[in-house]
Order: sequence, then structure tokens, then C-alpha cells
Amino acid sequence: MIVSSPIGDLPFTPDRFRYRGGAVTLEGSMGAWPAQVHVQVSDVPAFARLLVPRNPAAVAIGLGIAGASLFLFWRQVRQR
Repeated sequence: MIVSSPIGDLPFTPDRFRYRGGAVTLEGSMGAWPAQVHVQVSDVPAFARLLVPRNPAAVAIGLGIAGASLFLFWRQVRQR
């Protein structure tokens, strides 16, 4: 992934994906600096507004992938 910022385009390398307290956190590095992306449940409507008018099929596919990912994550946590 590439993150465009005022200091230039930097690669974002994801290292860890965590779900805690109703929020998803993607941890990694952006160039030489550690970086985190936090997405809370309250952010979902904003993402949906960006996608729905432009491509409803993409939303359906994204929801399917998100649902499958959450199911697999839940199953993995439950097996521990």
C-alpha cells in the first residue's frame, strides 16, 4: 500500500491486525515510522456512504468478505 502525505508517497507495510473493544486496528510501518490505523464501528456508515452511490456490488462483496473474515476470526479465537 502507498500512503500519500505532504512529505511524499510512503509505503505502508501491515504487520498485525487486531480487534479490541469494538475497533479494528491495523498496525504496521509507514516508511521508517511505526503507524496504526484504527477503525471503529462508528466509522462504518462513513465508508458505506463513500461506496454505496458509486458501486453497490463492491459494497456487497466487501460486506461478504468482512463477514467471512469476522467468522474465521471468531472461530480461531473460540478454538484457543
